[in-house]
Amino acid sequence: MQKVFVVLPNRCYIMFTQLERARLEKRDDASIDAKEKRYNDMIVRNKLKQWLEDSADVKFAIDKLPKKQISKLATDDQIFNLLTIAPHFLDALEFTQIQGNSIDDAVAIKRTKSIDDNWVQWARKAEDKDFVRNFKLFIILNYYRSYLEKSPALDEYYLKHMDKWKNWISKDILTVGNGQWLKSIQHKK
Repeated sequence: MQKVFVVLPNRCYIMFTQLERARLEKRDDASIDAKEKRYNDMIVRNKLKQWLEDSADVKFAIDKLPKKQISKLATDDQIFNLLTIAPHFLDALEFTQIQGNSIDDAVAIKRTKSIDDNWVQWARKAEDKDFVRNFKLFIILNYYRSYLEKSPALDEYYLKHMDKWKNWISKDILTVGNGQWLKSIQHKK
């Protein structure tokens, strides 16, 4: 039996059209028609939903492909983009922190920004969903910790190149953990 290989052309995939991107960029502009904004928001939400649904297939493929092939697929910037997307979803889905000495007295704590841009905190009895989310997040983040050993050399590098990184580090990222690492090294300057 003879094997036949079919080579498929590279598909050019653009998630948002120029018009969708322009409308999204200006969505908070008071001059934008409300109907146009709702329509564009719906398109964007549907495309994001499809992208998220496709992530299961991406994970499946990554789990199966050899490391050498995976290394050719993504750039550092793409990986950092993926990592900075997750906190937005954690916040929107109201992931919480669990505190307590036992399951029975555990509380789920959530920090969120108020309308006046201050941080507020609320607590409620922890539910099973909170424990499952925290456990999965704990497992994943413990894996990432192996890449994140804090060192004086890292502090020194950041301080030396701070201006270069200020635009990259978003306000949302700085608020994670109250921006403690950044605050701890900025006073050394």
